[in-house]
Amino acid sequence: MRLVAGLAAAVTLAAIGAVPASAAAPKPACNLVTDGKGDSIYNHVPGDSSVDLVGGDFASNAKTITAVIRVDKLVKTNPQAPLGQQYFVLFNVKGVPDLLTLSVGIYPTGDEYKFGYQAEDPNTGVNTSYTVGDAKGSYSEAKGELRISADIAKFPQGKKIKLGAQVTNLKVEARRVVGQRKVPSQDTPAGVRAPLGGLTLVFDDATGKNYTLGAKSCVAIGK
Repeated sequence: MRLVAGLAAAVTLAAIGAVPASAAAPKPACNLVTDGKGDSIYNHVPGDSSVDLVGGDFASNAKTITAVIRVDKLVKTNPQAPLGQQYFVLFNVKGVPDLLTLSVGIYPTGDEYKFGYQAEDPNTGVNTSYTVGDAKGSYSEAKGELRISADIAKFPQGKKIKLGAQVTNLKVEARRVVGQRKVPSQDTPAGVRAPLGGLTLVFDDATGKNYTLGAKSCVAIGK
């Protein structure tokens, strides 16, 4: 009887061991945006490697949103864009009516990292990009990678940007600056929205997959 009981116990343990884990851990969100090389163009004018997108990523925790933009080869002092280059990440968050934005600007006068949103101007009725404030970021010419991070609480819509909300319509754009970038009349006191100055041309864009705020990512948030 002891032998039978031992065999029964062994069978039971084997059966328990054979049961798969309740749920595999979700894989990190990586390479949410992908784009082929060599498709950078505006009005039949080909772009260069600095405005040729190859991919991007998006990640967040409870306090910070971080986006990554990847280009074929980043050239900071670019003779084909003497007035500078701009890179945008645009996205919607469920429950927020406005299109939110993160941007990187590489200009002869210095680099800028900004966050803001797009909405209808109440005075003109025209859809307008508004710069809200400064973000943090960095870029690597060697990797062809640009990073930008912004504090969620500083967005005017920050109280509606919550963990678990779905990020949709993720889009990355690479632009050349071709006109006046900053208009003095747009300088306003802190906290007052101002239209984003400058004329830019979009040479490449790419759309990405949806992302759930707070979901595990291969991106180091805030760096």
